[in-house]
Amino acid sequence: MTPPSKIILEHLGTKHPIGMIGCRAPEATTHSINQKMWSFDSCDYNIIVFDGIKDNQCTTTTTTTPAQSLKHKNSLIRIHHGSLDDQRTSTLINYTQMKIINDPSWQLQMLLGQVKDKYSKIFLDYAKNCIFDAMFCCTRAKKQSENIFAGCWQKSALIYLANAILALNQETPAPSHTLEKLRSLKKKSVASDKISIISDSIGIERATTSLLNRMYKSTIGFAQHIQKDSTGTTTAIESKYNYFIKNSMLADCYFYLVCTNHTSFVSLKNSIHRQPQLIHILKIAFDLQSDTQSLQQNVEMIQRECKNILANNIS
Repeated sequence: MTPPSKIILEHLGTKHPIGMIGCRAPEATTHSINQKMWSFDSCDYNIIVFDGIKDNQCTTTTTTTPAQSLKHKNSLIRIHHGSLDDQRTSTLINYTQMKIINDPSWQLQMLLGQVKDKYSKIFLDYAKNCIFDAMFCCTRAKKQSENIFAGCWQKSALIYLANAILALNQETPAPSHTLEKLRSLKKKSVASDKISIISDSIGIERATTSLLNRMYKSTIGFAQHIQKDSTGTTTAIESKYNYFIKNSMLADCYFYLVCTNHTSFVSLKNSIHRQPQLIHILKIAFDLQSDTQSLQQNVEMIQRECKNILANNIS
């Protein structure tokens, strides 16, 4: 038993099934045994307690149930909640590389057996949903072309497109590792020809230490505005930002901050237009530019490529 598992069981007890997901899960499933394991020293331990509360904080969707946070040495343990009957692919995709920590009635083992049986379908469905979400963001960007939020929608569309490409290649979404995972895809991987669209349009060529510092501060401010677990959220962002800067991974840092802001932004998609007070912080956090014509051209390109993926890669 790894030290984090011991700490988790001491904190949570053994009443409910408990699993570890994400890049810190020390054991891969049979499907991913030949895949590279992705983790940095700054990565969190993401723990799911299956107590019947649906909570997607560890996915690309934000929920109202806050994650608890524990410290383990220099790492953060984020405790989320889950339901064994949750069949959403945005949830199940995170279980494809789960390590079981506690399973008193074998219910979690049975759930992972179902996930294994539907492995390819889960990734394909998730990819399709990401493409639809990307196209939705493009539509919103067009409707708000003269509004600062248009740039937020455009960058969110690119993150959805990135997640779709990863899923089509059976890689799980992971904000800290998205850019690295995209780079690692072989040229003949599914939809790999779309990766340059993301890297050319999202703005990573502007990544400098001074810009990233401004984005980082605004990212924390924006996350604290909507996240209930503000201490854990701040610690997680700070840890990853410091790691990227220390290791001169400026492009990865830029992409991570955009991913983080995307998650916060889409959680407010139905009310963001009523919150003009967020305009300034979003402009810095997303590193938005004022070139409306270029933005709309990018949106058109993203829509076109999403349609191509639907036609050629998703049945």
